[in-house]
Amino acid sequence: MEFADKNQNKASKIDNKKENKELNTNKNQNKISNKDNKKENKELNTNENQNNRLNTAKKGNKLLKKHNKQKWKEENRNKGAFGEEVACEYLKKKGAQIIERNYTNHVAEIDIIAKLDENLVFVEVKSRMNLRYGYPSESVDFRKKKKIVNLAQYYIYKNECFDVPIRFDVVEVFLNEGKLRHIINAF
Repeated sequence: MEFADKNQNKASKIDNKKENKELNTNKNQNKISNKDNKKENKELNTNENQNNRLNTAKKGNKLLKKHNKQKWKEENRNKGAFGEEVACEYLKKKGAQIIERNYTNHVAEIDIIAKLDENLVFVEVKSRMNLRYGYPSESVDFRKKKKIVNLAQYYIYKNECFDVPIRFDVVEVFLNEGKLRHIINAF
């Protein structure tokens, strides 16, 4: 009996050692997987931080672009208004009577409507700082002409100017050079 008890004790000790080895192995594996999880979490946090920074930068860039676009539009409006003022002064010196400025509807705008040499003149003013994008009059394309003509017809109908000869002029204002070119019967 003692012998059997000894064998059982040895067997249970062996089983305990095996269990302990398995537990230690599991602990080591858990440590390794915990380390891996920590690395993955760090990588995820790093990637998340980078994404947050990129998103913040993108938002900042969008705001900057929007601000620059608004600033650019405002500068262009100011240049356009200055060009229209120069064109009005020029037409007045030629003897024109300015009837309307910036006559608009929901579709188009006519910069200047004037009476000059017994003609009703619809004037489109185009201003440029330089010729990088071509001559200012070249930006008055077919669609723009069509819109101006339609608005002019509306103006004629509304103001009953049926017996007055009309024409469409373009005044180009070269802002850097301080020059102006008046194109009579441009379209």
